[in-house]
Amino acid sequence: WKTTYSQISNLNAILEHCGDGNPVLPELYYKLIKGEALGLRAMLHFDMLRLFGPLWTEKEQASIPYQTSSERIVEPLLSADSVLNCVLTDLTRAADLLKDVDPVITDGARNYSGGENGNDLFYRQYRMNYYAVKALMARAYMWKEDYSKAKECAIEVIEEVADEKNPLFPLCTATYADTASNDNMFATEVLFSLYNSIRTDNIYKTYFTSDLNVVNLLTLAGGYQNGRIRTIFESPDDLRFKMWESVTKEGKEFCCFKKYAEVQTTTDEAKAKAERFAYMVPLIRVSELYLIAAECVGVRERQVGIALEKYLNPLRKARKCISLNTESPTDLNTAIRNEYIREFIGEGQTFYYFKRNRLESIPDGSQPAETLTMQLRNYVVPLPDSETSQRENQSSSTEKE
Repeated sequence: WKTTYSQISNLNAILEHCGDGNPVLPELYYKLIKGEALGLRAMLHFDMLRLFGPLWTEKEQASIPYQTSSERIVEPLLSADSVLNCVLTDLTRAADLLKDVDPVITDGARNYSGGENGNDLFYRQYRMNYYAVKALMARAYMWKEDYSKAKECAIEVIEEVADEKNPLFPLCTATYADTASNDNMFATEVLFSLYNSIRTDNIYKTYFTSDLNVVNLLTLAGGYQNGRIRTIFESPDDLRFKMWESVTKEGKEFCCFKKYAEVQTTTDEAKAKAERFAYMVPLIRVSELYLIAAECVGVRERQVGIALEKYLNPLRKARKCISLNTESPTDLNTAIRNEYIREFIGEGQTFYYFKRNRLESIPDGSQPAETLTMQLRNYVVPLPDSETSQRENQSSSTEKE
């Protein structure tokens, strides 16, 4: 909470210096910097809303403050509905600024150095780019349960970045995965990510490595053959299954998650390719947009055949899974839920899918095949003491005055 709002304050300082126009900045950089800052401010507030805010059925409840000033002032707690409207306003403004200047629209990720001209217009996967903003809009509209606009945003990005003639951020293919097997990020389809140069130490070695004691290992129950992993994945051919390795510790088989393991390379060419994803922590990927489109078209609009043909089955094919065939929106919804579980392990999006859909039964990762009963109130994280105490102090001061 503290770190997020500190970053929001920094973004507000940037936006205040940008104003409605900055004579020091050329138009390109003015639009780029302001657009990125607005997009990041929206994203950070949205994640605070998703974590600390109420379920959408209680959207009129007070949730979090929406900070638009760099000054240290206590802003009022807004309703979840009001916060989300602010998020979407910032995202709309960001998209309008970036659409004419962001090189991601013509060149994609640009994962190479700009040389002596600097890198402001390069490494766009690591910056809040135009397509990341549009993807965030799709995610936010899903939270708002505005499925028509969510579908529109998701399909717009899919059609622009995954087009076969000009694939800017194509779904990872089986061929690519086989020839670049170290890429557990499926980096070609990541729209926005963090760059963490100590990822191996502060993520992999802290939570997932087989060198940890069993009690400290973050994993799923059981091993390859009889554990939770076999109930999550339909087949060991699934590319996502290959992010796990079987190890035996203290006489028991465990599965270790290696998405964030150090990337091993043996040639200079492989090392050069690996630099694109060796320190990547994905935040937004194209596959989520395929799932959003499938849900909007197939579950909400009940056009199951179109949802399968255009969105869900292309994603499954890219993961080396067999195509599904159903006419039932309910069965399709179950399939989409299962894909969220498979797709975003280690990325944090599955919890928000559960919360958005108010699921009261979720998989129990500590058991091979059991479920947990989820009390809906447990989806809402209480505001931290550092926030509530400020409001109590402000209230006391006001009463004394």
